[in-house]
Amino acid sequence: MKSPGSTRVAALLTFGKLAVLGVLAYFLAAGATTLAASYWLARPGSARATATARPRIHTAPFHVDDTQILQRNIFCAACGSQVNPPVVEVPPGPGDTGLDERGGDEGDGMGPCTGGVKLVASLTSPGHPDWSLAAIADPTSKETILYRRGMSVAEQTIVGIESAVVYMQPSGGRVCRLALFEPEGSPSSAQPRRLTMQERAERAADTRQGSDGPPGALDAQALDNGITKVSDTQYTIQRSLVDNIIQNQAAMMRTARVIPHSENGQIVGVKLYGIRRNSLLDRIGIQNGDLLRTINGFDMASPDSALQAYARLRTADHLTISIERRGQPTTLNYTIQ
Repeated sequence: MKSPGSTRVAALLTFGKLAVLGVLAYFLAAGATTLAASYWLARPGSARATATARPRIHTAPFHVDDTQILQRNIFCAACGSQVNPPVVEVPPGPGDTGLDERGGDEGDGMGPCTGGVKLVASLTSPGHPDWSLAAIADPTSKETILYRRGMSVAEQTIVGIESAVVYMQPSGGRVCRLALFEPEGSPSSAQPRRLTMQERAERAADTRQGSDGPPGALDAQALDNGITKVSDTQYTIQRSLVDNIIQNQAAMMRTARVIPHSENGQIVGVKLYGIRRNSLLDRIGIQNGDLLRTINGFDMASPDSALQAYARLRTADHLTISIERRGQPTTLNYTIQ
């Protein structure tokens, strides 16, 4: 006969085994239930699977386009667009080693151009260097004329045109620079000092306000007195206004952006953008996006023809401009008196 103590020990051992088996059975049952549920819910015909299925959302990668910021260049209006800035290829002169007298890169110490010439304005056309133009005042002829790469002024050949600077090369000499805001023969011209952002902004503001312009600058009153609109395609312009336009080429070049337009790989004219309301071009019937094809029969597909048309503007009594506006040809007529 077992003692009461041994009976209690045996009962505790039996209870412990049953408790362990119960716990194992619970987890096995839970696992089996989960497997069964996943099987039935994953079937194509399951209503629950259809209800719980969610469409996958494909988000496009975030992309930042900084083209407009670089084009407007609000931090330096005088510097122009910074999208693909034109690279000026400066040909070396005879015996030129590419080093200045100090042994450094000549681009770091390029001297100023001599001869008394002065850069009045420049218009650059990225991708079409032959369409980049510079208005240069020649002290010999006392006239301001438009020049492009390859032309000569004051016995110096223009080899490159950038925003606010022109590179020229005398015959057999070294390349020099003619800057818009750099006086000739200044002490710092041996190694030009880069203008600070504030200086550039101040000079750009002064230029826009015409503070440095000659008397008779193109203000609103001069435009009102000098232009008479006869119809949408017929205008009368006073000769005095034309003379002011020629004298204020810097202001004229800022009134619009000129971009060569190509069709089937050939330049057929130039398109005009950035024309402001009540500006000179707006008052004579030119609109944003107009494709300028000919002026008095001179084809605008060639920079040489464009310069010839500009030269005729000085003495012409009548101008006929052929444009294409929204795909439709239009002719504008101007009587100069």
